[in-house]
Amino acid sequence: MINPLRRSPLIAKFRAESRMSVGQTDILLASRFGFCLGVRRALVQVGQAWEKHSGPGRLFVLHEIIHNPTVCRWLHAQGLVSLDPSTPRWWADLREQDTVIVSAFGATVEEEAHLADAGVAVVATTCPSVTKVWRQVSIYARDGFTTVLHGRYDHPETQATLSRAEARGGPYVVVKDKAEAEELAQLIARGSGAMPEEKSLSQTTSAGFDPAHDLTRIGLANQTTMLAGESMEVAAILRHAMEIRYGSGHVENHFRTYGTICRATQQRQDAAAALAREQPDLVVVVGGHNSSNTRHLAELIATKGRVMHIEGPDAIESLRRVTYQPAGKNKKAHASIAWLKEHPKRRIGFTAGASTPDAELGETIAKLVWLLEEDLPEIMDDELRLSEKGYRC
Repeated sequence: MINPLRRSPLIAKFRAESRMSVGQTDILLASRFGFCLGVRRALVQVGQAWEKHSGPGRLFVLHEIIHNPTVCRWLHAQGLVSLDPSTPRWWADLREQDTVIVSAFGATVEEEAHLADAGVAVVATTCPSVTKVWRQVSIYARDGFTTVLHGRYDHPETQATLSRAEARGGPYVVVKDKAEAEELAQLIARGSGAMPEEKSLSQTTSAGFDPAHDLTRIGLANQTTMLAGESMEVAAILRHAMEIRYGSGHVENHFRTYGTICRATQQRQDAAAALAREQPDLVVVVGGHNSSNTRHLAELIATKGRVMHIEGPDAIESLRRVTYQPAGKNKKAHASIAWLKEHPKRRIGFTAGASTPDAELGETIAKLVWLLEEDLPEIMDDELRLSEKGYRC
């Protein structure tokens, strides 16, 4: 298996020039895309752990190191063993001579305690933007505020963050979108009553959550990879509910918010929006289907034009069959993009999530152009040959 972290000559060129034309195809690349500093830092730490690792101990990673299936498969092929915390007693086989790498999303307080009890060496690759959220929800709990987290409840980053609030004795509730924020706002404005069991919010609260008591003072934080615009709307919805309940003159005593969308996420979302405004015939978003930040890029672009979220070049079997994940959905679909061939002059945009390697994006661009054009420039030939997948260029 070829190293997906290899250098991409095509993307190196695109970083200097974000536009390229090949035959009848114009390629537009977002101004910000791909690995963020937190992901780079995590992968560097994995490499350092490998270099230091010796003796009888084994090397594990808790959760996926990043949400990119190609990178995770390659690391597994190199001998990195995954620990799945959803497995009962996942820590039971660990020995003191083992090393466990904690993913960029972090670990829950309980998971950290199990690692400490096992006596293993721990390499924490947790993104600094995530630990900033942890500090904020700990402050909320210390000051008697309930944490409202805008995020995906089942995401490992969300679980790690909620555990910090819980460790401080703070209640919490998770809202994944504006609809759930509106649902919560109704409870706040009403000022009493129980969580509606038939609603989604009843499944995303701390144990013993009491709306009448726990929604009198709330502090909002965000999973770092959510849509920034939606997070601002969620804040406005909840603030307004507090104004209804307590009056605008007292809202500051009952509502706090802290912007915890990471800078890299914001930059990639802004760049994706700018790319969509250029109205290409299609925008291809490259990255893991389970990657929150990549999914949100696709969702943002879908509001402005045609988009396909694919995991990498292998998703493009031919122009007539591409495997993709529709924006906002959790299941894969198949579609034809042969219609691009019918355009006398086609414009295709590309971007990639913060956990997508340059080589994966570069090969995807080169492969699609290879299917559309008779002649490829040398730099795209090189990109396809480096993949060692037998493209006939």
